[in-house]
Amino acid sequence: MRSENPIRAAKISYIVTSVAFCVLGILLIVLRNWSVSFIGVVTGIMLIAFGIVKLLGYFSKDLYRLAFQFDLAFGILLIVLGGIILAKPERAMSFVCLMLGVAILADGLFKLQTALDAKEFGLRSWWAILALAVLAGLDDDPGTVLPFNGGPLGGRMVVLCGLEDQVDIYMGTFSKSLASLGGYMAASEEVADFVRHASRPFIFSASIPPANCATALAALRHLEQHPELPERLRELSLYARKGMTDRGMKIRESALTAPTPIIPIYTYETYHTLEVAREIYDRGVYVNPTLPPATPEGEALLRTSYMATHTEALLDEAMDIMADVLGKDHA
Repeated sequence: MRSENPIRAAKISYIVTSVAFCVLGILLIVLRNWSVSFIGVVTGIMLIAFGIVKLLGYFSKDLYRLAFQFDLAFGILLIVLGGIILAKPERAMSFVCLMLGVAILADGLFKLQTALDAKEFGLRSWWAILALAVLAGLDDDPGTVLPFNGGPLGGRMVVLCGLEDQVDIYMGTFSKSLASLGGYMAASEEVADFVRHASRPFIFSASIPPANCATALAALRHLEQHPELPERLRELSLYARKGMTDRGMKIRESALTAPTPIIPIYTYETYHTLEVAREIYDRGVYVNPTLPPATPEGEALLRTSYMATHTEALLDEAMDIMADVLGKDHA
């Protein structure tokens, strides 16, 4: 008879580890004064511990080898990820999205095979394993979002983990998206006091009018009520980049990969840039000519900007006009 003690020990270890992760999550929500370095150390230790539990499960010799069949590979992966975080715990928040995303996605992929094997063995609940495995790989899930979209989600995780006060400096602008002017910096009293006395841009800046503060605040509240607007703007930005490239307009490679709603079209020579911008304007499209000293000499450009309220049809019309004007210039 096969001993059930190793399997029982592995299952108990799973339960203990799961409870420990739940406790850690609750503590992160309730206690918000932990340093990023400390959280990195705790996260690294927890991942290594969970990896060891996975290895124990694999070597427990489960009769069907279903529950623990991929735990050798996954256990090693968790130990490696935990070791990486422990090596640089003070930088944990910069790559924790990648680490957790890889772990979640890998577990989901492993469980897909487990579900198919469970079906072959005749287990009735195989479909539940499959459903949960697919859920771990959906685009809404951190398994695929975190590794490839860590930047935005990194900021959200700071909020979810209650670590807002552990970020040293918050900076932003009131112009462009918020339709106002000026900007802000939020930091500790010591940092703010240092900037007040040592930052030349701040020393020679005047306070913005109350109306501009009210405009920025109203814009922020509108964005909070309509979180779909930034994503829509990103879609339009990617659409415009592809459209310009397909029409033969010259965009630098670095600008092609950036999802920002500002796309530069290089025209190089200063007076020529002004002439092209004027002709495009006369045909109904406004582009902003950017000239030296705002650009290096010989690298003048047309600066195009986009809004979430634009439509693909409107962008197509504008890009056709710009391509026609720029095409005649090269003819």
